Amino acid sequence: CLEALSQSTPSTFLTLADISAGLDVAKTQISYWSNMIGNVCSKCPQPSEVIVIGTHTDKIKDKAKLIRMQDELCRHADEALKKTKQHFAGFMGLNITDYRSADMKRFINQLMERNEVVRKRCPAISLSCHVLYSLLTEKVPHDKVAITLSDLLQLLDAVKDHGLSTNVSEITSYLTTLSDKGLLVFFHNADPSESWIVLKQDVLLEKVNGALFAPASFQEHRHHLVSNTGIIPISELQKIFPNYDI
Repeated sequence: CLEALSQSTPSTFLTLADISAGLDVAKTQISYWSNMIGNVCSKCPQPSEVIVIGTHTDKIKDKAKLIRMQDELCRHADEALKKTKQHFAGFMGLNITDYRSADMKRFINQLMERNEVVRKRCPAISLSCHVLYSLLTEKVPHDKVAITLSDLLQLLDAVKDHGLSTNVSEITSYLTTLSDKGLLVFFHNADPSESWIVLKQDVLLEKVNGALFAPASFQEHRHHLVSNTGIIPISELQKIFPNYDI
């Protein structure tokens, strides 16, 4: 899913490393996420922005030690991301439980700034993309969560005077741009009947990703999601297959 969303335009990534677990653990976490981001963004022509967050700073009572750890992790993150050709947008130590702190405000400002940088790197939307998006929002039934590319091609044949080409490669290009802009989610496949256009992104994020990554502590929530969607949370799979890195 993440790779499909990061093939043509850059993104802003936030990676977390638990400072309270020690330097070695935090470095391992940073290296893991840096490598993953590098892999999923390998086809993107522009680098993504990566902000590294050192969490649980409140657990380190020695302020001098905390500063030394943050400096070391900042250098490590910079080196790790240089290898992936992504842009290291900075390291910030945060007490994530204190959402009113000055550090949290600086983090939000940094995030907004990086998002603006990424937005300016993305190509502009063409008139054809506007027409296609209008057609999707106006002609597809509102109760539809997603349709296939084949469904869309049939819709284009049925609707007259839209002025769009029905060439699959051109429509695919328009959908990729709309997906990059966050207006929909497009999962491309060589077979149009297997290429999915997700129109209701909240369903994908809440019902699918929410179920997949539901914390183990959300027992009632997890039971409801599994029974209604059939999706098994990763934390449950980790208990069943403890010898595998899921």
